[in-house]
Amino acid sequence: MKRKRTQGRDYAIQMLYSATLADNSVSETKSSFRLEYADVTEEILGFADKLFETAYKNKEKDEAIISELINKNWTIDRIGAIERCILRLGVSELFEGDAPYYAVIDDYVTLAKSYGDEKSASFVNGILENVKNKFSIEFDNGRK
Repeated sequence: MKRKRTQGRDYAIQMLYSATLADNSVSETKSSFRLEYADVTEEILGFADKLFETAYKNKEKDEAIISELINKNWTIDRIGAIERCILRLGVSELFEGDAPYYAVIDDYVTLAKSYGDEKSASFVNGILENVKNKFSIEFDNGRK
């Protein structure tokens, strides 16, 4: 069984992916997701909602950061949709979350393995580690 935060991150990935593909609003996505996962605790869904809303709101800023860190011969549009969602959530949480960076990175790498493969996980790990280093994100950066 996944830990509560891991489960919340997983749901946030699903919501962001769904909103991206269907081009739905935050409220439409959250409503349909809550209907589908009515048996999940409010604590987990609330955490997932917060992550989703933050990543949705920070799309341009987070994608600019990701674009800076990928191979210069690539564009962000060449990154698979699920990996892009995972990266956007990871970057948002590194800057605005309250969990230690290593827990954030570890969870998104693990989730990238389950949605993609080893290459996806390695790619996500590399980008999130580079974000942590480039922006000097410490243990929890005093984030609250």
